[in-house]
Amino acid sequence: MQYVAPLATTKELDEPGRKRIQNVIGSLLYYGIAVDPTTLAALSEITGHQSKPKKQTEQQVKIVLKYITMHPEAKIRY
Repeated sequence: MQYVAPLATTKELDEPGRKRIQNVIGSLLYYGIAVDPTTLAALSEITGHQSKPKKQTEQQVKIVLKYITMHPEAKIRY
């Protein structure tokens, strides 16, 4: 992940924005566990900020969503 500004310096989301972030993260966690475990590392970072999400958290969720759409058949090789 690229360097981003600290979350403390960005604007906090309103109540509908917070609910949306929590819904998206909940769905992505289920998707990550059931279908694509490559997303779990990024989701782990984002879930720590979902109770008081900032504008930066919303941008991070968008990045994960873009990754999922661009890599529909991502796999982990052991």
